[in-house]
Amino acid sequence: MASPTDPMKLRRSERVMLQMKIKVIAEDVERRPRQEEALTLIVNAHGGLLKMKLDVHVGQPMRLVNPRHLTGVLFRGL
Repeated sequence: MASPTDPMKLRRSERVMLQMKIKVIAEDVERRPRQEEALTLIVNAHGGLLKMKLDVHVGQPMRLVNPRHLTGVLFRGL
C-alpha cells in the first residue's frame, strides 16, 4: 500500500513520454523576440519537459506553437 507521502499519489496528472517538434517563441534577455524549434520529451496535462537551446528563466512568458496546425498556447518557464 502506498503511503500518503508517496510521490505517485501527489501527481496531478500522468506523465507521457512524447517526442514532438514544436516552435517556442520568447524574448531574450535584451527583450528581442526569438523563436526556436524544440522537442517535447515528457508531457502531462499541466506542463512538460522540452529540449531546446534557448535560455529561459522562471516565470518567463513563452508561446508554444504546433507547426502542423499553427495553433499555440502561452506558458511560463519553471
